[in-house]
Amino acid sequence: MRANGYWSALVGSYGLGTPSVNATESGFDLWKVQVEANLDSNLYFNPVFTENIDNKASSVTYNDVHVTTQTTDLTIDALINAPDDQPFFVMMSLRAPQRNSASPLADLDFFGKKTNFTVPASFFTTYTNVSWTSTHADNRVADLYRSWDLKVNLDSTDKVVGTGGGLFKNSTTAYTTWLKTLNANQTKTWNDYYGNLS
Repeated sequence: MRANGYWSALVGSYGLGTPSVNATESGFDLWKVQVEANLDSNLYFNPVFTENIDNKASSVTYNDVHVTTQTTDLTIDALINAPDDQPFFVMMSLRAPQRNSASPLADLDFFGKKTNFTVPASFFTTYTNVSWTSTHADNRVADLYRSWDLKVNLDSTDKVVGTGGGLFKNSTTAYTTWLKTLNANQTKTWNDYYGNLS
């Protein structure tokens, strides 16, 4: 797009390393991305973005915010500040709903006390006649980590049965480490909703 006269921007999750600060090489005049190196420690809250600032890759931490909200705000900012004298292309890549699927804290009680949800027919699938990808993904509750994915029963019996996205070997350790990335207010809100799992 850039080679054809478009001002271009990339905002959000980026799993291909840090883009080049040279716009000709990266293809983007502006980029504000959550690169792989920053994903393990701050998947959802207080995200660290790598941004091209003054032709340098700089780390910027956004405190007290969920990554989806921050990515949206940065994308809106890119749209507002796109040059008026040329066409533009803005690509937004959201982190969610990848594991561990931590929603914004304000949305934790979105369904209130509702516990009676209709289970879709696909919940009981045997994964026959589906793509190879579907049969090898951790799509079954049995494949999920109780602590990391389901936020329940954090104890030493939480066996590693799924892939965990390849981020870690011990889901209990991963979850407690992830909880430590939350600030005091975020931790209180999280524990008030889910209960203190650690």
